[in-house]
Amino acid sequence: MRDRSAPTVTVDYSMMQYAFDIASFSDTYIRVPHKNELGLGFSLVRRFVRTHMPDEMSRVSDMFRSRGAYRRYKQLLAEKEMLNDWHQFEEEHMKRALRRWCELEGIALREDDS
Repeated sequence: MRDRSAPTVTVDYSMMQYAFDIASFSDTYIRVPHKNELGLGFSLVRRFVRTHMPDEMSRVSDMFRSRGAYRRYKQLLAEKEMLNDWHQFEEEHMKRALRRWCELEGIALREDDS
């Protein structure tokens, strides 16, 4: 079951490859760490489950033992009507982790308030 309130994103992979190529061969760009390097992978999922649906911890841990884990996890969240809560939690933690990384790297961060 698809959560109709979840945003739909269109990704232009050719532009992503172009941006990656530019960043790879330029001193102008800085590589942003992967979400797992920032503690935003399964460890973030565990934090969310621990605080929002602790009874599902074992089930979610089992999901992440094989491929397709995020798809199954998001299906569970949709069933429990918690998908939007997860997206807000993930976004908040992602922003916090990126701000912290920028500080550590000495990068001035300009945020758009819109």
